Order: sequence, then structure tokens, then C-alpha cells
Amino acid sequence: MKYVIAVGFHKLGETVNQTKSAKGGAKKILCEHNSFLKTTHIFWRREIYKPFVIVAPSQDILQKNRVYFRWHFMHVTETGADTMFRRRRWLACLVGDHRSVEEARQLNLDQLAEKCLRSSTHTVDQIDIDVPRSGVVLKEEKLSLRRVLMAWCALNEFGYVQGMNLIAAALLKYMREGRYPEHDALACLSGVMALNAGLLPFHMEDEEPMKLASVVVSKMWLQVSVVEPSLQQQLLQILDLFEIACLRIMSVCFVTFFSPDTLHVVWDYVFENDDSADDKTSSRCRHVFSSAVLLQKKLWLFGEDAKQNFVIFEATCGLMDEQQIVKIVDLAKYLERLEKYN
Repeated sequence: MKYVIAVGFHKLGETVNQTKSAKGGAKKILCEHNSFLKTTHIFWRREIYKPFVIVAPSQDILQKNRVYFRWHFMHVTETGADTMFRRRRWLACLVGDHRSVEEARQLNLDQLAEKCLRSSTHTVDQIDIDVPRSGVVLKEEKLSLRRVLMAWCALNEFGYVQGMNLIAAALLKYMREGRYPEHDALACLSGVMALNAGLLPFHMEDEEPMKLASVVVSKMWLQVSVVEPSLQQQLLQILDLFEIACLRIMSVCFVTFFSPDTLHVVWDYVFENDDSADDKTSSRCRHVFSSAVLLQKKLWLFGEDAKQNFVIFEATCGLMDEQQIVKIVDLAKYLERLEKYN
């Protein structure tokens, strides 16, 4: 069942009459129509805002009560109220303040795409091969994804690597409700790629990503062993598989690991400002990976073939529902606190 959501922001401590009347109207709707009011705090544009979220059976009810002043309407599911703030949270965490976001939105993506086409036809050919594999169906979505990837290549000497198409496609999916979906997705793509930049090879003979993956997996193994000592020997014999998986999974921030329908739960946690980030890798990505291993404890303990267990582990993570992913994120937060204070 779908509801109409009205959202408005006011600064904490604000005493504007319109804000007061909006609050009164919100309470009136709650009493008359048995809806709910959700209040949280978000940090945006260097100020703390308190959003009102009113859920009502129809937009007419909201309009009759004149609560649409400084508010906007959108249709979401019962559990989708947080999606309205996700785009802004991700932009704030991955891009920066309002000025940085506005600078990104001033870019001319068509000109950047033409620049990429002139400078590297090989890169464009690879993008054209990967775009149809990105899970997008509509022609407009494919063109939008292609434009974002080509603009990225024009702006970054690092160039294009396979897997970026999946990240960009996922970002476009969550940014499409905004006024500048392509610009916002491009800006966030830079932030996502920087999270685990050390795991991306610069050339065919680059050995640094593999060395770094070995360090990351060693930390994961120690972390899992502390929390669950019974898994220590079980995982020791397949650390090489975890190193390869680390390069494949963490370098693209779990796009190929979790379902597209649940990926946002992991990203909400990973994209938050991480003061304890490791050098060239995201410690929160490591915590998520460790949590996924811990939650499948029985597989590692009772599975007969260790390598086959790893294949089952990857397949199972891709089939997890949102409730299971929430458990992984909760455990990752626990591991983060455990590492911070020990």
C-alpha cells in the first residue's frame, strides 16, 4: 500500500510562524487520520535541520489542512520514508558541502563525453560493451549511464575500469528522484571509487592491490578469530580465496556481492564519514565483509569442502533479504566499536 509523504525542514530553535503552523497542522493530521510523525536530525549544509515526515492516506488530506507550505509531496512505500534523505546524505558524505555539490552540477556532461570520445576510443568501446551488462533496461537509462562514465573518464586520468558501470548504475538508481541525477551520480562516483582506491590496479603488472588485499584479509581473519575463535582454522586454509574476493568485491563497494535491492542498506553505513579509515581502503567495508562471514558461521564449521563453502557463501550473500543485510550492518557496527576501543 502506498501513502503520500510530506516533508519539511526547519532549523532547530527556529521560531518562524509558518514553521509553528506547519507543526500544528502536522499534529492535527496525526490525530484525525491516525498517521504518524517521524522526527530525526540530519546534518546538511553545515546546519542541523529537523525534518517532519507526515504520512497520510491521500494528498487531499494534506492539502485540506494546508500543510503544504515549504513542503514537497512524493509517493513512497510504508518503509520508504528514509529514501527521501538518502540522496542528500550520500552527497554530503561522498561529495562534501553544498558548494562542492553545486560545482559538480555546473559540469557540462555532453562536452565531457565528447572529450572522452576524442581522447580514447578504446575506453569508449569498453564502456559500450559494459553498459548493457549493468542491469539497466530502458534506452534513456543506458544513454545516461554511458554519459556519466564517459564524463568520469574525461575528468580523471585514472580512466575507466570494469565494475565502475555497476557502481554508476546503482548511483543513478538512487539519484534519479533529484533534479540533477547524472551530475549527482558522477560526483558520488568519485567518492565511491576513492573508498577502496588501493585495491584498483593502475596497469596490468601492478602488484600493490594484491599486497593490500592480503593486508585487509589478514585484518579480517584476526577480527573474525577474536569474535569467533572456532572459525580461525576453518578460514585459514582459504585466505587466498578471500584475497581474490576482496579485490573483486570491495573495489566496487559490494555492487557484485549483495542484491541491488538491498545494496542501499550497506551503502548507508559505508558512506557515512569514517574517521578510522585505513590507508587506501575503507575499514567499514572490511567490517561488513567480516560480518557476512560471521553470520554464516555454520557454513564454515559444518561444510565439508572449504572451497565449496566459499562459493556457497558468495551465492548466499547475493540472495539475502533486507532484514538479513540489516543484521550484517548491525554486526559491522559492533566490530567497528570493538576495534576502536581495543
